[in-house]
Amino acid sequence: MAPEADSKRYGKEADYLLLDPGTKNICLTVSFKGAAFMNYQQIKYEVEDRILTITLNRPERLNAYTEILRAEMIDALDHADADDNIRAIIVKNQFRGE
Repeated sequence: MAPEADSKRYGKEADYLLLDPGTKNICLTVSFKGAAFMNYQQIKYEVEDRILTITLNRPERLNAYTEILRAEMIDALDHADADDNIRAIIVKNQFRGE
């Protein structure tokens, strides 16, 4: 569970806190109890016509894999799995200048 000091800020629903390795600030929380979406930082989550498009959104780093990206992808795919209205998933990259 989240540390007590962080539970006040993020609520009791936060199961995991992910720290930014450079600043040691909390950059996202992960909860497996609720259905709320994460505040995505490194992906875009867009649904149109029952098609989910997940865009890797770190063009300044050429979409390099990070623990934050991993956690966000898992959360996005879990939400898509739970949503009966999503029939297809597209994963693509955001490139510089797009």
